[in-house]
Amino acid sequence: MRILLAVDLSFPNHDWLTQRSDEFAHRMGGVLDVLYVRKTDASLADIDYFDNRLSAILNQVFPDRRGRARLEVGDAPEEVMIRLSNEYDAVVVGPREPSALERMLRGTMAVRVLLRSHCPVLVPRGALNSDGSTKVLVGVDLHGPVQQPIVQRAGAWAAHMGGTLDLVYAVAERIPTIRESSVAEAAEKDWLAGHQALIDKLGVFRDALPVGVRGEVMLRRGDPEGVLVHLSGDYDLVVVGNRERQGLSGMLLGAVAQQVVRRSLCGVLALNTADLPT
Repeated sequence: MRILLAVDLSFPNHDWLTQRSDEFAHRMGGVLDVLYVRKTDASLADIDYFDNRLSAILNQVFPDRRGRARLEVGDAPEEVMIRLSNEYDAVVVGPREPSALERMLRGTMAVRVLLRSHCPVLVPRGALNSDGSTKVLVGVDLHGPVQQPIVQRAGAWAAHMGGTLDLVYAVAERIPTIRESSVAEAAEKDWLAGHQALIDKLGVFRDALPVGVRGEVMLRRGDPEGVLVHLSGDYDLVVVGNRERQGLSGMLLGAVAQQVVRRSLCGVLALNTADLPT
């Protein structure tokens, strides 16, 4: 597996991002290349500096997973990353937030890349479990036309990482606030019982996964991005689709990915869903 780590050398330190990318490459059994996109008008001194910085970053990667340094030319880094994504099995982009103006005009680099990438994009946050296990969560839109392929792809990544995949569906409903805990617990059970058909449908998706990958199925109240962000603190990775869609299936593809990337408490893996049927 070939993995591309994109770095911004205008920042002084990439230790954290490199370590997380190396952990990911280790779990995936992959080789990690490191990329920086320089401006077309960079001087020879700048180019030497960039080469040395890239080599230093690459040397932080475990030797068996160490690929090559790539110093590419382009005035729009995301366009270079999107082009190169054809050559890789995954691209890693840091979760840095831009200025408010840049965010308003263009969005974060991670979002700009993941929406158009030809391969999955990982935006890391936090560390993976040190015991080698990986908990992965995928949001499922039970009304969408392409959910089975997304669950299958998410399951394949979970299997590569030696983990399990939980499935969650968000229902846009609310139960009134109930102060009495016993009454609130009973109301919650009644609500779940009233939506058993949705839970069973999630179970069908889960049961189509390999036995070792199957995790839990969950029904939660709220908007999809809010539910995924809330649950993300209990996971190593949240999986979303990267393709913008209209209607109900758009809830968990594209638009939600942008919000989850910005707010998730764990790493986010955006799958390339552009080749899935509409």
